[in-house]
Amino acid sequence: MNRTLLLILTTLLTTLCACGQTQEVKDDKYSNQVGEIVFDEKMDDPAFKVADTLAIFAKPRYEGEKPTIVRYFTENYKNGGFEKVNGYVIIRFYVNDEGKAGKFRMQTMDFDYQPVEFDKKFCDQILQHTKNFNGWNPIQYEGKSYGYYCYLSFKIVNGEIKEIMP
Repeated sequence: MNRTLLLILTTLLTTLCACGQTQEVKDDKYSNQVGEIVFDEKMDDPAFKVADTLAIFAKPRYEGEKPTIVRYFTENYKNGGFEKVNGYVIIRFYVNDEGKAGKFRMQTMDFDYQPVEFDKKFCDQILQHTKNFNGWNPIQYEGKSYGYYCYLSFKIVNGEIKEIMP
């Protein structure tokens, strides 16, 4: 019985001591919001409006749904000597409360999900087509429009777009 009482007291004291400890908060380079795309004057249009409302990750909302975006890239993308490009291209961006897209960021990786650099002309073409795509819709909730973070992920095989996700 004494052993059980000792164990309970030790556990209680340890818990109380742990609760009284404070953790030092450091001011670091990370943004305040998880997943936030911080404005970069070298890449972003200063006129692009980002709403003050909470931006959330959401299923992309565009007129015509996924078939429209697949058709757009099928009609506009040209594989001009990019046969050595294999892997994934992920483009993250923000759709504002007006349905305009901006703050584009690109990440490229091989099929083992390791970072890789693709041909600059290939990347520029994919990015430019993504920037030129219109028809994004903001999220509507209780009569108000909200912006959101979005991404398009491209599976590339021998320079051809084999799949667009989501």
